[in-house]
Amino acid sequence: WLVLAWVVGLAWLLVRLARGWLQVKSLVRAARPCSDSVAALAGECHQQVKLRREVRVMVSAGVSSPMLVGVVRPVILLPNDIERHLHVEEFRTVLIHELQHVRRCDPLVSLLAGVIVAIYWFHPAVWLFQWKLRKLRELACDEATVAALRGARKSYATGLVKVAEMISQGQPAPAIGFLERKSDMNTRVMQILNARMRVGRGLSFAGLMMVVLLGRVLLPGAARSGEQRDGTNSKSATK
Repeated sequence: WLVLAWVVGLAWLLVRLARGWLQVKSLVRAARPCSDSVAALAGECHQQVKLRREVRVMVSAGVSSPMLVGVVRPVILLPNDIERHLHVEEFRTVLIHELQHVRRCDPLVSLLAGVIVAIYWFHPAVWLFQWKLRKLRELACDEATVAALRGARKSYATGLVKVAEMISQGQPAPAIGFLERKSDMNTRVMQILNARMRVGRGLSFAGLMMVVLLGRVLLPGAARSGEQRDGTNSKSATK
């Protein structure tokens, strides 16, 4: 019964993950190319972030806030009327933030985290790991964006508030939104405006703790497998 429960939970989470990817693909197929002015601004941001990978920027009627989708071929999806809500510098902060996610390979990390949660769904620590990973991911990108903007914190914070006003629906599961939850806005704005905010790319203490937590969840099984193999090899050698 325990094995059956695990299989049911695994299947349900994998189906939910697959459904999210299908939704993302549908959004990309229905999206249209962005305007020349947005494309030019995206090119400037691409050079500013020093990103080598190609990232398409498209406009979609199916999203209410900027989001990054895709692991192999990343795409930034923008709402139809975003140019009416954001000034140029605020728009720049949005694009740089999403490009920082690409630079850090966050879509791939999020996909792997989703698979890990699906496999170990019964363990409370993996849900904490996924929740904390999202928090640290956005904090790291905020730090990197402030560094790339050379301290233009006010435009960044203002852009975040305006995007929060645009959000009217949830994001697809595999997407990485500029602001995924309105409840996170106050914390992120205060952090961005904090002059003591770290702008380095080193692993923070919280990030280190998440690595230790993930290892604590996954490695005991590997260790037991290794011990079993060693025991089997020892018996074979004795015979």
